[in-house]
Amino acid sequence: MTHEGSHAANRHSALTLSEWERGIVVTSADDPSVAMYLWFWEWNMFGAFDTGQHTHGEFENARTVATDGLSATIATRHGMSISLEIGAHGVDLDLNVTNVSRREWSRLASIVPCFSPGPEGASTEQFRSTPISFVGVDGFDRLRAREIHFNEELRAKVDAAGDSTGRFAWSDKWPTAHDNATSGLMTRASSDARWVTGIAWERFLSAQGNNPWDCMHLAVQIGPLTPDETRNVRGRIYLSAGTKEDLLAIEAAR
Repeated sequence: MTHEGSHAANRHSALTLSEWERGIVVTSADDPSVAMYLWFWEWNMFGAFDTGQHTHGEFENARTVATDGLSATIATRHGMSISLEIGAHGVDLDLNVTNVSRREWSRLASIVPCFSPGPEGASTEQFRSTPISFVGVDGFDRLRAREIHFNEELRAKVDAAGDSTGRFAWSDKWPTAHDNATSGLMTRASSDARWVTGIAWERFLSAQGNNPWDCMHLAVQIGPLTPDETRNVRGRIYLSAGTKEDLLAIEAAR
């Protein structure tokens, strides 16, 4: 399903948006073989939407893409929506969440979108199996295995939410790393070093990835929320020529 975008006729973009079965594809207008896939949303953490530390999200959501490929929306049946619009530096994301449950969501309540080169048969090989970086206390660090790196500012509260051994519902697949993340940005370069991609959120819980789809999981912190309370969280998707340092500089400036 599409709708007409309200964009100026002379607006130029190096990216285009399209739909796939689990969300939105971001594609380079200069090289259509370069694309990244946003699966919105895959997981809930710490009681967001469902009770429990770790529960499934949904991908069968209402999606619209403008005919010019410059904007898109995804709306769930659970009081959450996201708009995507091509901007000066990438795809600007605007997440809107309303707590439609009858219980309070804690400060750690988060959702996990999946950002990846795509599923089997539709993947962008330039980004397949290339190193993923997150921002740690000493700058960029490489994501190792499937470890989860929590937000430095939230780490004490996260640790307090674990069991007596420091484990969580996801620990068998996502072991907790000792080093923390200090910025809501994850990046990776293409195998030929021509392209860089990334995803950023202004509020984040954790950085994790390297799962079967070779994906980046940057958890969006949406709590705390009382029943019927609404929160907006801004983010951005990057796909361009450049380096991860370029993306960090853009994030720092906004």
